Amino acid sequence: MKLLLDADIPRSFFNRLKQDGFDVIDVRDLPGQPLEDEQVFEIATKERRVLISRDLDFSNILHYPPAKSSGIIVLRTHLLSKEEMFKILQE
Repeated sequence: MKLLLDADIPRSFFNRLKQDGFDVIDVRDLPGQPLEDEQVFEIATKERRVLISRDLDFSNILHYPPAKSSGIIVLRTHLLSKEEMFKILQE
């Protein structure tokens, strides 16, 4: 599975996902920083990557239609540790 991590996802997720065999890119490693949400969505769509973010804006299906993407996962995990967030993502 191809993934794109938004800037609000802990960097430690990148290494963990990579170790688990995922093809993953962190937007913070791409040129043109900082990237706007529309740019992040465009990259995910163009590269057919599932976008993982904690930015609630990506849950707006009118602005970011699921049919145009490979998927968007919006993590709403304010009170969870990084380890608990990662476990949810794995499941």
